[in-house]
Amino acid sequence: MANVKACGGNWNGVQDESFTWTNDDTTNAVVISQDGNNTWPFTTPTVLPFTLTVPRKTTSPGTLACQLISTPGTYTYNSAPCPTEGNPKTVIIS
Repeated sequence: MANVKACGGNWNGVQDESFTWTNDDTTNAVVISQDGNNTWPFTTPTVLPFTLTVPRKTTSPGTLACQLISTPGTYTYNSAPCPTEGNPKTVIIS
């Protein structure tokens, strides 16, 4: 299982791959959300609103297990608050 920074930039994954979101922010949880009406690239949640919350860092980074969808392609999503990184973010699923 790979680790992906919740505020990180663009990354690559594999169909149906399980991974773990990580958050090093000690103040804020990070909310991952759908980019407009674009396809949600993760298997959860399965109903609107498409959002995931990665807990803030306490004694170790906040984490949240997740999985990519099974359809290859380039997908976008947003994450906030991430003051130095812009949105949308991109995941390429192969």
